[in-house]
Amino acid sequence: MRRVDPAVLDDRLRSYTGDRLRWSGHYVAAGDRHVLALVVDAPRRRDPVYLLQRGSADESGRELPVGTVFVRKGGRTVPADEADIERLGQVWLRTLQEFLGHADAKSFEDVNEQPATSPTRWRPTYRSRAHPSGSRSASAIAR
Repeated sequence: MRRVDPAVLDDRLRSYTGDRLRWSGHYVAAGDRHVLALVVDAPRRRDPVYLLQRGSADESGRELPVGTVFVRKGGRTVPADEADIERLGQVWLRTLQEFLGHADAKSFEDVNEQPATSPTRWRPTYRSRAHPSGSRSASAIAR
C-alpha cells in the first residue's frame, strides 16, 4: 500500500470532521499488507457533539447530509437516530447543570412549559450561585 502523507490525510479528513475531532492514523500489518487504521478518540467530558461538516454518501449510496451526527452501536459507527440525539441532549443538560452548580434538573425551568410570547422577548432564566443576583439569562450565559 502506498502510504498517505499525514498532512494530506489531515486536510482531507478535516473537510468532513472539522478542526476539533481528535483522531490519529496508524499503519497496521494485515497479512502481507499494511493498512491505514484511523482511530477516533473516545469523547471526553464536555466535548461538543461533532457534526459532519461536509455532505457525503455511505458505501450503500445513502446520502449523509451536512450536520449528520454519528454514534457507536454494537461496534459499528452509524448515523444517530432520534433516541441517540435525545440521549446526547440529556448528557449536555447534565453538563450544563454541573457547570452552573446545580444538583438536579428541578432547578431548571422547563422551557417547553413557558408561555409562547415572543421568542425575542422571553429568555429562560437559570439560578446561578456564581452570579451576584442569583440568576442569569441564557444570553448572559452564552457570552
